[in-house]
Amino acid sequence: TLVEAAAASHDPLMIAARLGHPPDLVMRRLAALKPAGFEQVGLLVCDSAGALILRRPAPGFPLPRPGDACALWPLYQALARPAQPIARVVEMPGTDPKLFLCRALSVPRPAATFDAPPIHEATMLIEPVEHTSGPVLRVGASCRICPRETCSARREPSILGKQS
Repeated sequence: TLVEAAAASHDPLMIAARLGHPPDLVMRRLAALKPAGFEQVGLLVCDSAGALILRRPAPGFPLPRPGDACALWPLYQALARPAQPIARVVEMPGTDPKLFLCRALSVPRPAATFDAPPIHEATMLIEPVEHTSGPVLRVGASCRICPRETCSARREPSILGKQS
């Protein structure tokens, strides 16, 4: 079962392989069922256009209003690399910055006809972590409320004003 597999491994890809289920399905079930070790996880799913179609928040990982998310999230990197799993530790800004392990994967959705354009969905599991020894990607929730002034992906000014 999912609960038994989650107790044996914290890696959604390994759980999916053990159960014989698609990884994106396993990620959704982990976020919905929240077995031991996954109580604090969040989940985001977006369509090919980047619109968030499923939102399950993780404590400390603020979700923006629909259509206004941070372009640096691994969720969107996954859309550019279909079927290639991405795992990144990200840091959300704040007076007490929080770290999260974000695991993302983009998969094609079945086509209705042979000549239909390809449609993908990206899924990102969000897990809080205390520390990391590897690189950290500094992200935000959305440009409008992000204090990171020198962000290369900024598309509009922050309403927070200049940050010191």
